[in-house]
Amino acid sequence: MISATVILLEPDAAVAREIEAAFEASQYAITRAASAGEAMDLVRARRFDVVVIGVIGAESSAVAAAVRNGPGGDSSFLFFVKDPADLGDLGAIVVEGPSDFLLRPVRSAELNARIDVISRHLEARERRSSVPEGGWGADISALQQSEERLRTLVTESPIGILLYDADGRPIEINPASMRMFGVVGIEQIPNLFESLRLFPEASVTEQARDRLRRGGTVRHAFPVDFEWGVKELHFPPTSRRGVIYVDLCITPLGVRKGGKPTGFLAQVQDITDRRLAEARLFVADRMASLGTMAAGVAHEINNPLSYVMANVSHVSTELGRRSADAPEVYRDVIEALDEALVGVDRIRRIVADLKTFSRPDDDGAVTLDVRRVLDSCVNMAQNEIRHRAKLVKEYVVTPPVRGSDARLAQVFLNLLVNAAQAIPMGHANENEIRLKTSVRQAGRVDIEVSDTGPGIPPELLPKIFDPFFTTKPVGEGTGLGLSICHAIVKALGGEILVDTAVGKGTTIKVSIPSVEVRAGDIEKRRPSREIPAPKRRILVIDDEPLFGTAIRRLLQGEHDVTLVMSGREAVRLIGEVDYDMVLCDLMMPEVSGIDVYNQVRREKPGFERKIAFMTGGAFTPLARQFLDGLPNPRLDKPFTREEIRALIMSLLSETDD
Repeated sequence: MISATVILLEPDAAVAREIEAAFEASQYAITRAASAGEAMDLVRARRFDVVVIGVIGAESSAVAAAVRNGPGGDSSFLFFVKDPADLGDLGAIVVEGPSDFLLRPVRSAELNARIDVISRHLEARERRSSVPEGGWGADISALQQSEERLRTLVTESPIGILLYDADGRPIEINPASMRMFGVVGIEQIPNLFESLRLFPEASVTEQARDRLRRGGTVRHAFPVDFEWGVKELHFPPTSRRGVIYVDLCITPLGVRKGGKPTGFLAQVQDITDRRLAEARLFVADRMASLGTMAAGVAHEINNPLSYVMANVSHVSTELGRRSADAPEVYRDVIEALDEALVGVDRIRRIVADLKTFSRPDDDGAVTLDVRRVLDSCVNMAQNEIRHRAKLVKEYVVTPPVRGSDARLAQVFLNLLVNAAQAIPMGHANENEIRLKTSVRQAGRVDIEVSDTGPGIPPELLPKIFDPFFTTKPVGEGTGLGLSICHAIVKALGGEILVDTAVGKGTTIKVSIPSVEVRAGDIEKRRPSREIPAPKRRILVIDDEPLFGTAIRRLLQGEHDVTLVMSGREAVRLIGEVDYDMVLCDLMMPEVSGIDVYNQVRREKPGFERKIAFMTGGAFTPLARQFLDGLPNPRLDKPFTREEIRALIMSLLSETDD
């Protein structure tokens, strides 16, 4: 091993120690730089054989520029250490002179392989610059051994390695490359400069070609569509199908006079799984953000909507009673109030549908009616549908399925939006989107989403569930929608089938296992008969004064209602007065509904059974876990007079037993 120097700039102390140890094991002399500024000062003052750059962004570019403009010039080997999260921002990174890269987390085997490549490069440079004593004969044996070690390294490497001559013709490939690209021989590998046409952007292709010819290194992460390469670029056919994501680094090998490289080394990693995981994580994070926002919006709407609904209902009822003597006087007013209630109820249903999507990370399986989930999705997608097609529902009674309503809603909403967007706008009366439910004898529920759009061409049909595949313009689709739908349905033990014809439309069928419904479950869902209840003492706890006043007004004459806006005051009153029941808001500042429940259970055991919770929908994980673990009834805001009466009667009948 030749004597070589390394300057190491790595902000992560643990990673720095690991890289330093690996280089020292190969007999390199290490100099550590504490900052980009210190590193630039050092490389401007003296030449280093290798420069390890672990910083990113502008600092990384500044250090690289300082190396190339310093004593090391183009002979110093730049070695970049990158985070996987940087892949999406890399684009085409071109560095003049020799360079390589390593992705975090740093793996010892890969690091040592990279150091071995660097060592071979430095040894080759040393041999070109001087002839040893006694001529080359003394080095033949050592060179043969070195070549054997290098061939073993290339053959066993999990990274695809391809060697090209100066004109870009492939001259050697390793087994990993053959597996990655589905080839059996080197004759199936296209010319290097032609291969660059696989880059999605033509400008990047031309820039990369130019810089490779000038001796620069090209780094690019991009999708490879094998069928497109064969069909459009006329590349030799391979056994691979679909799309994979690769991370490609092309390094020039040696430089002739005039700056033209003598060959090129391409290193290729299949990062499809990593990109898919990152993309799904991004989608999940975006869905979680939207869910948090949806829950907050629902909560802010539900609180004022509750007292609007309660007060309009109260005024309508009171006018109805007083209109007996003069019905003509009040008729128009009562009709107007009834219409207002219809509008308020529509808002309530829209908010309830919005809340379905406020828990995308909730995988809790519950028993569901797919028709209810479908209707929620229709409400959410209505704006996409109404200008493109008529919506037809063809529902039959189906047994329930078991799953997450948020996950199923994500599937059906995606299918509905895809169906709508397949139909051009402006001819809604001529097109149709049909929702159909049916039951198979084999204990499965089928849900079909059909459209009269253009259909899916046969050559695209095998790809529609592939990650990252999309026919939408750049920026309008991630290519993950159907892939995620497929994964969700598969996790439920179901399947997705596609029936399509060009010019006629597409039907996507989701088939999900059904579950048996126990008689006890049906009995629980049967509505209670409304029987007049004796007057009781009810405590209402809510920090929204208008809502509390509306509830008191709604129940006045039927019960004695006490209203408090503080959880602390409520606990004090419960200790002094024997209320028949308590209606308690869940989310309140200072002392929450959870705090009220826990304190009452400690100080007045048994009374906690008389507490019913009201919520506007903004659940924290703690609040959701709390409610899921309690038998106490819950009432979602906004609610009708009939719903609160039914809850009061149900809770009183249970606590009176």
